[in-house]
Order: sequence, then structure tokens, then C-alpha cells
Amino acid sequence: MRSDFFNRFKAFKNIERFKIPELRAPGIKFFVIKKKKEGLKEEKKGAFVPGEPVFKLEEALHQESSGKGDEKKREHRTKHIKRKRRRFRLSDIIEIIKDNNIIVVFFIIMSLLLLCATGAFLFEVKINEGFKSIWDTLWWTIVTITTVGYGDRYPVTIGGRMLGIIIMILGIATMGIVTGRIASFLVDKQIKARGGLIVMDKKKGHFIICGWKSELENILENILRANPNLKPSDIVLVNDAEPEEIDHIRSIPKFKYIKFIKGDYIDEKVLQRANVKNASGALVLADSSRKFSAQEVDSRTVMTVITLDSMNKNLYTCA
Repeated sequence: MRSDFFNRFKAFKNIERFKIPELRAPGIKFFVIKKKKEGLKEEKKGAFVPGEPVFKLEEALHQESSGKGDEKKREHRTKHIKRKRRRFRLSDIIEIIKDNNIIVVFFIIMSLLLLCATGAFLFEVKINEGFKSIWDTLWWTIVTITTVGYGDRYPVTIGGRMLGIIIMILGIATMGIVTGRIASFLVDKQIKARGGLIVMDKKKGHFIICGWKSELENILENILRANPNLKPSDIVLVNDAEPEEIDHIRSIPKFKYIKFIKGDYIDEKVLQRANVKNASGALVLADSSRKFSAQEVDSRTVMTVITLDSMNKNLYTCA
């Protein structure tokens, strides 16, 4: 265990460090970890003075490129984001169906409705001009089940009316089940999102911020200002902050759709929930949410950077 830690720390020391000026964060120490290049032996170090510009994340989020190649990458990223947004609502509907077995319930109810519609047709076809074909009966069934009730067709026989009552009850039950399941899913999803209990397994190309600081709002504003292509919905906060503190951040309109994962960011399982392997960048803050000593904060920061690097070798990490 001890030798493994030192091996990882030795590997961590070989990673290139560099400063990127832009963001001012008084009282915070930052260095940027860049993916190790083959044959690179030089190691750059820098001391950071509180109140001085310390980093810019634009280079940390995108690989170095120039000319047309860079424009093509940005265009490809924009198209990818648009495609991902189009898939979002459909994936949510599929998730609702899978989680709540709506397909089974829907199939049973539709089978009963079809049987009732067929029975109503047999009762009404000879004496009711509104039920001359099976399509007329299906139209009446759909209108009845949705509680619209146009009144253009209605049964006149006792048997037809009895089946009509059954269809009405099934219609109310169907609408109640479907709307109830959807509402339950959305409420449950909102509760999990507020409490930081979600899993970002489908998220890609996002930016992770580990840790909490009282000036996080200013840090977020500077990150978004320095990286115009980065959207708030692509930022994932990973920390042990209370939901009320996250609500305060989200109460600002521009930060409304920022994601939140609750947990100790030094724990690999918590980072897995943030889907580190598919993230494009990460920032590790000197966490002030707990009463740690300066040495403990530095140790946690270093270990988090090492863990992030082990989970995603292509991840650009700032700390």
C-alpha cells in the first residue's frame, strides 16, 4: 500500500505543470496539470500570490490546435452538443418507460380497450348508424378514453352502453397511471438532482469542479467568461456542501442548470458518479467546507488530482 502510493506520487511529479493567467481568486493556490507528453522531462513550477491572476481554463478544456483544424474541432463539438440535446428528451421518456414498466400496463389496458371496442361494434353495428365499421368504433373508443366526448357517436344498446362505462373507467385509470408515473419520475429526478444523488453516466465532454469555496460563484463566472463555449449545463460540482448552498448558486439564472454530485471528491466512487472518464476537464479547489488544516487540504488536493489522472489519462486537471 505504501509503495503503491509513492509510485503514484512519483508518476504525478512527472506531469507537466504550467500557469495559465486569467482568473483572480484571492487566497487560493492553483497549478494546472497537463497530459504528459512523450520525451518531456522539463518540469515547470510557479508560486502563486493571493490576488494575482492564476489560471485560465480555455486551454485546459481544449487541446492545443491552430488554423482550420481548430475550427473543425469547434464545429464538430457544436454539432455534437446539438445532437445530444435532441436525444435528451427521448432518452428521458425511455427511462420513464423502463423504470415504471409502463409498456406492460399500457399493453394490458389497450388489450382490454380493444376487446371492449370489438364488443361494442358487435352490439351496435346492426342498429346504430354511427357504428358502421370497426374504425368508427375505434374512433369512439379513443374519444371516450381521452374524456374528450365529442358526442358524434354513442352506443344505444344496453350492451354497448355497459361496455362504454367500462371504457370510461379504463380511460380514467389509464390517464391517471400515465400522468402519475410521469409526475413521480420527474419529482424523484428533481429530488435526486437537488440532493446530489444523481449519476452522470450519460454525460460527456463536461467540466468537473471538485470542492467548495465561499467564492464559488465568482469562480464560476470567471470560468464561463474565459470559456465562452462552455455552458453551465456542462459543469458538474462535486462536493459535500449542503443542498441549500447549491440552491443559492442555482438561484442565479445563468447557473440554474449546473449539475451537482454530493460526496467526498477524494473518494473514487463519488468521482465515478461524475463520469470522470468521459469528462473534458476538472478543477480541484482547496475545499473550505470542512475544518481541515492547510496541510490536510493540500494532501487531499494532490490525492484527488492523482485519482483523476488515474481514472482518465486524457483529462486536463487544474488545482
